[in-house]
Amino acid sequence: MKKILVHSPYWHVGGGGERYTLTAAQCLSREALVSVDIGDIESLNSLGKSFDLDLSRVRSVGKITNAGKVKGFDGIFWLSDGSIPFMPFFTTKVIHFQAPFKNVDGKSLKNKLKLAGTKVICNSGYTKKFIDNEFGIDSMVVYPPVETDKLKPMEKDKLILTVGRFSSSSQFKRQDLLIDAFKELLKSGARGWRMVIVGKVEDSQSLKIISGLRSKIKGLPIAIKTDLEHERLRLLYGKSSVYWHAAGYGADLDKFPERAEHFGISTVEAMAAGAIPLSFAAGGQLEIIKNGENGFLWENPTELVAFTENIINNHELRNRLSMAAVNRAGHFSQENFCKNIRELFK
Repeated sequence: MKKILVHSPYWHVGGGGERYTLTAAQCLSREALVSVDIGDIESLNSLGKSFDLDLSRVRSVGKITNAGKVKGFDGIFWLSDGSIPFMPFFTTKVIHFQAPFKNVDGKSLKNKLKLAGTKVICNSGYTKKFIDNEFGIDSMVVYPPVETDKLKPMEKDKLILTVGRFSSSSQFKRQDLLIDAFKELLKSGARGWRMVIVGKVEDSQSLKIISGLRSKIKGLPIAIKTDLEHERLRLLYGKSSVYWHAAGYGADLDKFPERAEHFGISTVEAMAAGAIPLSFAAGGQLEIIKNGENGFLWENPTELVAFTENIINNHELRNRLSMAAVNRAGHFSQENFCKNIRELFK
């Protein structure tokens, strides 16, 4: 049986890249002996639980910073931080880019040598565009896994949902903008509608962001929920009629492409549950949503409010978009992801 090492430099973050990487470990563990360099089994199990993954067949090993020093593995799955490691020549090597990187000296002779015989994958066409340009390669897109089979439409409430970490680091989810947009929606006559903002608390800065948001929602039918368990979040997805997403709005995406949504797992999750997505027209969202067919792509808050009003006031449109959203979400299933990941190591 093959032995495969799975690495991330960001296990402590517990974000989309770690979810992608640990799901790859889960998929590969069905046919190989998989080790994750997370440090200890307790940390591995804790992170796996946070992503609702079964990692019972995966073992933990000490942190590895240089793949070139790895011995005894037939394959390596390496989440890159923008750098390319030296890896053993006679090993199946897969490097994954979760974010668009620029100005990291990608086309240097050293990197060209490191990439020889290496398979490079990206989480979206958006990320691929920047990675290919930076490193002078032709990478492969393997979309992130979404457990679409665990998300089902329920009887819909007058509810708008948004999900994303409370962070001011690489990405700005712009919950503040969405609160302002919801205020405008209420002014337009959206009676009985409410909004729920769900997010992950990362650090003390997250708490400051949440405090500021709570000040903005006083007296409004808006709730902020932090670190929800999977079942509670799935329930919210199922009952939500509309899903809002604003990552990247207001950022200079030519200079800082990482501030757009690189893919958008939460958008797909909402769609799988029949919520109609309305997302800022940038990044990986353009690969998920077909404007006017299974959701809407907006360029400014005025458009966001107008599109939402149209959905609220047009029952036939709401039903059509909801069904189309469910169908589209199926393209990003975990089953398809596992098939693609296992194929890389054959």
